Amino acid sequence: MPFVTIRITGLNEITNSLSSIVSQIPQTNKNILDEAQKFMVKDYKSNVHVISGKTRDSTQGAVLNNNQAVVLASYGAPFEENRSGSKPPPHIGSGTGSHKKLLDAAEKTRILMPSIINKHYDILLGRNNTL
Repeated sequence: MPFVTIRITGLNEITNSLSSIVSQIPQTNKNILDEAQKFMVKDYKSNVHVISGKTRDSTQGAVLNNNQAVVLASYGAPFEENRSGSKPPPHIGSGTGSHKKLLDAAEKTRILMPSIINKHYDILLGRNNTL
């Protein structure tokens, strides 16, 4: 009686590659959050209203874990975020826009996030190219 033998080659390599990818996801997420918080801090610092520089200098960010990062803008930031941007003429700078620069930086970061995520997951998958 004839019989057929089926052999699967490369299954162990694929399984190992998938395991490696799964184990690297937490660090990849931290890398994504780190890039995002650094972008947000840089954007805020470059656009915040500067008188003494203390608000700009007090702004910092950090990755707390593989799911969360924080950006802290202290000193005058709460005041600046709530302050109206328009001054009646003849003041210098009359007609200037909003001072909500932290909110603006957060929105720019939100828009950029898909490309940051894609970049870091492309790097992760590129390191494990057995698939």
